[in-house]
Amino acid sequence: WRANLLVAPGRRAVVALLAAAAAIPALIPALIGAIPAQRDLLVFWLPLKIYLGRRLATGDLPLWDPFTENGTPFMANLQSQVFYLPNLLTSPLPLAWAYGLFWAFHLAAAAIGMFVWARAYRIDRPGAAVAALAYSLGGPVISTLEFSSIITVAAWIPWSCWAALQLSRRPGPRTLLIYMATIGALGLSGAPHIALVAVAVALAFGVAASGSSPRAAAGPAGLRASGLRLAGAGLLAGGLIAFQLLPFAELVAHSDRRAGFTLELSAMHSVQAGDLLGLLSPEADAYDTTGGSPRGQGFLRLQYQGALALLAAAAAFTGRLARRRRLSPETVPILVAAGVTVLCWLLAAGDTLPFFPFLHRSGLLAGLRYPAKFILPASAAIALLAGFGLERLARNARTAAAGFVALTIAIAALGVATGDTGYLHGAAASLAAASVLALRPYRALLATVLGVDLLLAHALVHPILPADQLLADFAAARTVRASSSRVYSRPYTQADMAREARLLSQGDLFSASRLRVLRLMGNLPMALGVRSARGGPALRLRSQAEYLQATDRGPAGLPALRGGAAEYFLSLDALQSTDLTAASSTDELPFLYRIQGALPRHYVSCSWRPSADPAAERSLPEVASGEIVVLESAAAALLPGRAAVAAVAPAGQVRVLHEEPDRRQFEVRAAGECLLVVVETAYPGWSASVDGKSARVLTVNGGWMAIPVSAGTSIVSLEFRPQSLMWGILISVLALGVTGAWAWRLRRLRNGPADNAHDGE
Repeated sequence: WRANLLVAPGRRAVVALLAAAAAIPALIPALIGAIPAQRDLLVFWLPLKIYLGRRLATGDLPLWDPFTENGTPFMANLQSQVFYLPNLLTSPLPLAWAYGLFWAFHLAAAAIGMFVWARAYRIDRPGAAVAALAYSLGGPVISTLEFSSIITVAAWIPWSCWAALQLSRRPGPRTLLIYMATIGALGLSGAPHIALVAVAVALAFGVAASGSSPRAAAGPAGLRASGLRLAGAGLLAGGLIAFQLLPFAELVAHSDRRAGFTLELSAMHSVQAGDLLGLLSPEADAYDTTGGSPRGQGFLRLQYQGALALLAAAAAFTGRLARRRRLSPETVPILVAAGVTVLCWLLAAGDTLPFFPFLHRSGLLAGLRYPAKFILPASAAIALLAGFGLERLARNARTAAAGFVALTIAIAALGVATGDTGYLHGAAASLAAASVLALRPYRALLATVLGVDLLLAHALVHPILPADQLLADFAAARTVRASSSRVYSRPYTQADMAREARLLSQGDLFSASRLRVLRLMGNLPMALGVRSARGGPALRLRSQAEYLQATDRGPAGLPALRGGAAEYFLSLDALQSTDLTAASSTDELPFLYRIQGALPRHYVSCSWRPSADPAAERSLPEVASGEIVVLESAAAALLPGRAAVAAVAPAGQVRVLHEEPDRRQFEVRAAGECLLVVVETAYPGWSASVDGKSARVLTVNGGWMAIPVSAGTSIVSLEFRPQSLMWGILISVLALGVTGAWAWRLRRLRNGPADNAHDGE
């Protein structure tokens, strides 16, 4: 394993060059104080990072987000990456460097990991360099820069495959810990479906290595032992990160994804047949979304990994794949990589082919969206094949040069026929590779050709925004014109979102009153410090989904909005209602209205009744006005001897003594036996105390919290400390002990006389 970790000085120089080339797309914008920005980055991922950085700066672990969706778990959402170390280290930095270093680390890690993985198969340095560049600067990886969770998975796919290879060939304490670390990083990435596929890919390469390695035990028994070892280590790695996985599982159980999505929604952003043309050349206008994507690449904008890499991957299958009716050790990973490519493309095709719908009907993919993301493991497999094939290309340089000339003519013809200038780039890169091979097979120069090809094709084409103006003036978001009309019921663009943010961030009225707004897109509320009933969390709580259904009906939804303490309403349409007052004189969309009679976020109610369906009654006038609250019958039974009583006027007063996202304290003056109602999402993990004594947290009005209080003045404390986190920490500690025992046993076996033949560490 040391031989594969870049000890030789020459190898270190190659790796340094590869890492520097891969980091260029992230570091150049950071140096000029900008961010490569596109689509979800602005409205979803960037606010997550900003909120995490702000909370970490105060020395606080962010468990709860009180701004988005009337309050929602923050840490439990895997996409917040709270426990992912690179995100923790970069989030408190200035904005441009926070993202620049985060992306640079993962692009460089992807390049180095692919180089190390290729070298483990004895691919020479030029071939390994081609594999590293084809993967780290290829279209699928560069397209994921705007998705923090997917670029994280991309970085660790080659490392997990290499670690599985090493653990399968030479089981020892170091290889065990490295393998578990890579699996843990995948688990903390925030993209669970693609992370599971990446683990399966690593398992496949590891098991295949056990059958082809001369040091590994041969036959079915050796394969079975290797598979069990890898699977057991993977499960143990999951146990080590249980402190994150258990809260996430609890969030999924309370979210709308538990019931699964329809096939139509799950298969959104499937790979179409036209996307295959993206393998031949980059798409010239991939990020100019005003006219739509010419080749239909909606999610991962680019598929191109270089004409050189594509032909080299094909060359990996030339020559003799078997000798004396047995597969050679070199052939096994080639066949596994081919199988991974085919299976991942079948998944990425979504409802275009029957494979994905079959798995969706079985329930395995019912909670998934955007199948195109499964191209990523296929991209790693294609890059590995390119590393294998480069030597065979150089070995038959003249034939390969003729092949590149033919490919150049074909790509150029496509460009002429379609008028797509992207094909001219692909043709030029193919011709450059042909020229190098025709002159002399300098494989190092071929790697340089590929690097320049991909940098010009992908890495330098992302639109960038100035980081220092991003939050101060969101009007800069107008330069990115990605429409989200496929997700929302009416046209709603990022330019509209920019106007909303500007309305909310300018003027003393809006900045000082911490608005609670309904129609803010994505996770922007947490970045702007405003409260919103709507947002874009990856997992929407079922109770919040029911609330949005009740409110998303124009003026007819105003009673539910008032009961949800929404003071302001943003609309793309001009509304006429006696319950609305125009709060902005601007002529620009959207219109901002103040809602008359909105409840405060904290109030006292002394009248309640049980209900079979409290969520259905939240729009009733007496509930929306706060005169009465409704509870489920089981919750009402927790209040013995306090059946519904007549409304007491005034019911009481609430004064906020202390307010943090995860901790609150109130002074409550109640006229009788009453309830302190906190208009924020009720979720497991909230605990309360009244005058230092433990109190119940009830769910009222279909989704808000309430704490019983007695007559007089009380001090009520409310704190969010989920039990799932505590249990997860306990499981992680136990898994750590098991890991230590396993590593110690492997170390004893290594030091024993019988282990010298099995452990090369």
